[in-house]
Amino acid sequence: MLNIDDINGAKHIVITLPSDATDSQVASANALYSFILTLHKKVSLYSTHVDFGKNLYFLPWMDKLKNSYPSSADLEIKVKKCEDIFVFFNKNNIKLNSKTATSLYAALISKTQGFLKDVDAGVFENAKKFLEAGAEVDSCNENILNHISLAALRLKATLFSKMLLIDEAKTALFNLDDEDLKSSGASIKDAKFILKDALSLPSVKTVIVKYENKEIIREGE
Repeated sequence: MLNIDDINGAKHIVITLPSDATDSQVASANALYSFILTLHKKVSLYSTHVDFGKNLYFLPWMDKLKNSYPSSADLEIKVKKCEDIFVFFNKNNIKLNSKTATSLYAALISKTQGFLKDVDAGVFENAKKFLEAGAEVDSCNENILNHISLAALRLKATLFSKMLLIDEAKTALFNLDDEDLKSSGASIKDAKFILKDALSLPSVKTVIVKYENKEIIREGE
């Protein structure tokens, strides 16, 4: 759990993202980076993988992301869940600037898929705070909710051509393999773009995506 005292006591903080970070994790890391800058601390943003989607480069600090770990860092913060970042900001009553609010709002709409998933009163309370602090809503919506690459579109077409309906057509099953990724130029993360359309099909309640026979995505009931 993030601890404000640890941050205050550190001289150089490194924020670490997993190599397969989601959009919500990347946006959360940007928010944390913004906050630590206001403390006049040295801060680094690190991941072994730095080639995240181009849609994320509207976030304020993406150009600071490096794949070399800073040797002088005396505190590492590993970003795992954006919810932890929301709790940290709320618990410590941290005043938000526009850049921080934009990053937090981007994380929120990514995590909830535009307020369609895992929504409760707390989600809307957070959204209100971020909006009042100057979050750039239009940029977030355009880049997080409405962005899809040509490669992702190719993969989407391929997967729908291979879709299987099972369990009395209540489940849509998609089998993804390396050839699908190679021919489309997409990544495994791009498979998420089939979810909304698949769940809108009549009778479909659950969507499953398998990669090399291993389940990697399950959405719905």
